Amino acid sequence: MDDVMPFSIKRKRDLLIKKKKRKTDDVMPLNRCSKRQKNLFKCGIDNLPDELLIAILSCLTFQEAARTCILSQRWRYLWKYTTCSIQFYNEGTLEFEAAEKFINSVNEGLKLHQGESIEQFKVGFVYPSISYRPNKDTEFAIERQSKVNHDIDGWINFAMEKQVKVFELNMAAGPLDSTGLWRNYSIPHVQKLLSISGEVKLLKTLTTLKSFRFVNIRITQEVVEFLLSHCPVLEQVCISASKSLKRLKVAGSLTKLRSMEISNCDSLKTMKVHAPGLVSFTYIGRDIKVPFKKVPLLSELTIGGDYAGSFIFDAHKHSSYCRNLKKLKLKVSRKVVADISPIGELPSEHPQLYNLKELELDITIEEDDGLCFFTFLTKCSPQLSRLTIKGFTIWKRKNAFYSSLSVLESEKWKKAPRLCFTEARSVKRSAHFFHVNRNLIHK
Repeated sequence: MDDVMPFSIKRKRDLLIKKKKRKTDDVMPLNRCSKRQKNLFKCGIDNLPDELLIAILSCLTFQEAARTCILSQRWRYLWKYTTCSIQFYNEGTLEFEAAEKFINSVNEGLKLHQGESIEQFKVGFVYPSISYRPNKDTEFAIERQSKVNHDIDGWINFAMEKQVKVFELNMAAGPLDSTGLWRNYSIPHVQKLLSISGEVKLLKTLTTLKSFRFVNIRITQEVVEFLLSHCPVLEQVCISASKSLKRLKVAGSLTKLRSMEISNCDSLKTMKVHAPGLVSFTYIGRDIKVPFKKVPLLSELTIGGDYAGSFIFDAHKHSSYCRNLKKLKLKVSRKVVADISPIGELPSEHPQLYNLKELELDITIEEDDGLCFFTFLTKCSPQLSRLTIKGFTIWKRKNAFYSSLSVLESEKWKKAPRLCFTEARSVKRSAHFFHVNRNLIHK
């Protein structure tokens, strides 16, 4: 056909084909260009080695890194080898179906990670107590509990396997405290813990563990002390709402330990703390013998429950450690406030808080309770520069809480140059917090 076609017509046809091809290349250049030309369109980051790309992806969260799999064929699996933080949190697991779906999503997510280590591994969720009724279906409840224990054992094994540095297991995530099935889960005893993860693997992991936090989980003294004694670089510890912890001794070569919290462990009877590097400590619970034996650097203290009452009424017991405090937070319950007579004498022999600069009072009171009693703390704190009061009250008269604060300010708070009332809201009827920031100038 081309042989008989006039030269001019053939020439025009070739020009039209070239012109059409040029327009197509302008629209989709990457589809039409050669391999050599394709390299010109690559982003500069694609020239980096896989190790460096994985290090960059490790700056993202696990979920964020996973989204990069759609960028190109090369990036499809890189995110699985990151050392980033893996976090699974869900406060909306009030129905069993939602809780079950959450557990399965955690298990599936952990299966995808192929890296040798991770920086952080945190899991937090809430389980509804109303969904667990063993008296109605005991066999089903036992089977479900067994599966839950097996899954959580797997999470612990994953953390040990990946040489995690920060580990958190929170069974009461969010504002609500779940008291259902999850409270029955117990951290395995030491021998089982060693068998689950393997002794060599577990001990190797503990040498890199810097922080662990367990909330609303049963954990024994044996397990806690085992972790403390085998974690040479441990910096932070938190155990909250554990019903099985009865005794605790914090001792050994914990030179790196800086912060510790033991709160709402209602069964705790005795505790001893020997930690020369400890800077911050939180204890909220029953009145126990003063636990601090050797804490020369302790400067930040938060105490609550019955132990706060001991700090107020039996202050001489706390003189060995309170002189070095720079920040003090007292969570005073209504039970402690009820022991204070509105016209009673202020404590006269309270140890001097020579270095205290920040004081926070978190107080639950009724409308007829006064706050002036707590002014003795300012007399003991010559360096006090900031005072924060969080007041929770239920009252009948509209200005009951305001009147208490006005008396407190005008008569006693003349040593504090800054007074702060923080604000929030409560779901309880007629309960409010107040927020006022003001500078008090005194000559």
